[in-house]
Amino acid sequence: MMCLTILQYDNWKTGTTIEKAIQSLISLLNDPQPERPMRPEIADQIYKDNEAFLRTAEEHTRKYAEQRLAISQSSSSDAISSSSFLV
Repeated sequence: MMCLTILQYDNWKTGTTIEKAIQSLISLLNDPQPERPMRPEIADQIYKDNEAFLRTAEEHTRKYAEQRLAISQSSSSDAISSSSFLV
């Protein structure tokens, strides 16, 4: 079950825009809503040991996040040749 109601099957509407869905996901990232968890063990960690939760979240981000090329304002070819990466 998804803790974000806009994405739940019963609440999905044909008029829901991609923009609204993405805004809702960003909102969920900024405010994880541990009182309505998808995975209760993670919500428990937020309440009981927030520092450990944040460390784990950072580790997972480093391990699983997509690396992207940094695009300089001068030209994209300069950024690609410099091999700069963002995590």
